[in-house]
Amino acid sequence: GRAQAPTVSVTGVFSPGEHGFACFRVPSLVAIPGDKPRLLAFAEARGPPEAPGCHDMSAKGIALKSSTTAGRTWGGLRLLGVSPAWDARSFPPAGGVHNPTALWDPTRRQLLLHYVEGTRIFGIVNGTTWQLRSTDGGASFLPRERVDARFPAGLHGLYPGPGAGIALATGAKRGRLVFPAFVFQGPRYFPTQETTLAYYSDDGAKTFQVSTSRFSHARPNDQFDEPAVVERADGSLLFSIRGNYSLKDKRHKAWP
Repeated sequence: GRAQAPTVSVTGVFSPGEHGFACFRVPSLVAIPGDKPRLLAFAEARGPPEAPGCHDMSAKGIALKSSTTAGRTWGGLRLLGVSPAWDARSFPPAGGVHNPTALWDPTRRQLLLHYVEGTRIFGIVNGTTWQLRSTDGGASFLPRERVDARFPAGLHGLYPGPGAGIALATGAKRGRLVFPAFVFQGPRYFPTQETTLAYYSDDGAKTFQVSTSRFSHARPNDQFDEPAVVERADGSLLFSIRGNYSLKDKRHKAWP
């Protein structure tokens, strides 16, 4: 007989206006295995009540919802990572948080959430990179931990992801925790130069190091950012990086 087309169902996780926020952007989804598996969805919670609109710099915190029904239904919204310096009296607001990037560490059965805080107007003033750790599958989180305090100059305020980090599953570095990341290296947003890299931990996310491999666009007026990373069958890593051509740079024509 004729094969039937698969049934696809769509469930909204975050909705504009929910809890007073204008929109939810930059999602990160992670699966927690076990006797009672669950999905955790993170996203920037942008806009009102304190800051207007859905501006990139207006995220007050990181929204979290969980599902124990394989994504068919979702629980209530929790707000994580609100900066102590959050101040919406200026626009864009000071102290915003961005790029929630989650990682499930199966070796230690811990959940890590990384994000950047306090960036002002993209690369003009870079912020700081932080970690929230959960040892109970996202039910609760330990106090935030600074990730980039010992990183080389110019690499503070790394933007993790967006998307997800990975725990290496094969080879001599099995168990290594890897986050793809990028950083603005201004001094202006347009045009600017950005660097994409990875940072990683071999001690269960107690400390992190930045990769020796760095990826920058060949032309300094173009942007090279928002990487994703996967582990290939041979244990090597494959990066997918956004090429963000600056249409505001009038010296070059747009890509054909």
